[in-house]
Amino acid sequence: MNKGEQNHLLDNIRAHDRESVSINILYDQYIKLGKTQYLLWLINFATFAVEFGEVALLSVLIPILRCEWRLSVYFEAGITVTIYVSYFVTVLFFGKLADIYGRRKIMIFGSFIRAIGGTLSAIAPNKWVFLCCQMVVGLGIGMGGVIPVLALEFTPNKYRIPCIMSGTLGVYSGKSIVAIAGYFLVEPLGWRWFTAATALPCFVVAILTLLIPESPRYLIVSGQEDKAMEAIQQTAKWNKVTLPA
Repeated sequence: MNKGEQNHLLDNIRAHDRESVSINILYDQYIKLGKTQYLLWLINFATFAVEFGEVALLSVLIPILRCEWRLSVYFEAGITVTIYVSYFVTVLFFGKLADIYGRRKIMIFGSFIRAIGGTLSAIAPNKWVFLCCQMVVGLGIGMGGVIPVLALEFTPNKYRIPCIMSGTLGVYSGKSIVAIAGYFLVEPLGWRWFTAATALPCFVVAILTLLIPESPRYLIVSGQEDKAMEAIQQTAKWNKVTLPA
């Protein structure tokens, strides 16, 4: 596709946006369903699985930490409240930051924050450091809320339900896996090694996120039209389709 054809396609996208028609019309009619969407759904699934796996981890750890650090009932509740409060605060602000700096950057940053928080939790020397590490995990979980937005922006309208369902499946899968693994592995491995192991998938999600392009909608709105065209062409190539002239 030459420069003139690219500009023509971008003009069509802008025209659709002015008429309040989503950029997804491009994916509905031309790019459709393919490798790009499958990869995004996988990342959506994995993100929610590791996020809610980290939350479920507390139900495995708190009975152990109660004995090791002599936690009070109030401190136990404080650990759970802390992760949810930091999650809530992050969701309020990082949605806007994703509109300013891009969905992909926030996703990658959030994945590494979750991984770092989970890893540091495994080596926390006392309950107060563990509490702070869980706050960091909550911050990372809040940033993960960007992935469904990015996945939907690449997904044709008629396939949006499977896209959302991939995240929902990830929630219950992550909780179930951590609960079952905890039952069998916490005692032989110890809670610290088990906690570190649950942080590893966060690094995997971050690496997978590096493979996907930035949202074309974000790039066009932010004036990065050449990069938007590159992202559109990359997804078309992955889906093995030819864009219209």
